[in-house]
Amino acid sequence: MVHGLEVRVPILDHLFVEWGFGLPADLKLRDGIGKYIFKHALKDFVDESILYRPKRGFSIPLTTWLKGPLSNRLETCVAEGRVVESGIIERKRAREALAQFRSGSCDHSALLWSMLLFEQFFARD
Repeated sequence: MVHGLEVRVPILDHLFVEWGFGLPADLKLRDGIGKYIFKHALKDFVDESILYRPKRGFSIPLTTWLKGPLSNRLETCVAEGRVVESGIIERKRAREALAQFRSGSCDHSALLWSMLLFEQFFARD
């Protein structure tokens, strides 16, 4: 990944990481539980519902941004942006997607976000 967002707090130094690599596999994964020794060490301090919950992703509030602070930029992008001018997406399709997104009839936030990103890319030259 070229760009990413790391939101975890780095709690390990390299010596601890090296020590962890040397641990036997059954202390890392046991009965289908990953990070077994880490979770076992924390069981008296952290509730089981937190320790053993499934992984959760991180998402950004696209809809809020596109209907709020990025609304004008999105309108310009659809109306006269280079993404539309270049033919990457048809103007009619872009306008329909924006209208449906604004009315709430269809969530085109991923498409509209991609258009804004392409527009930023084109603006670099």
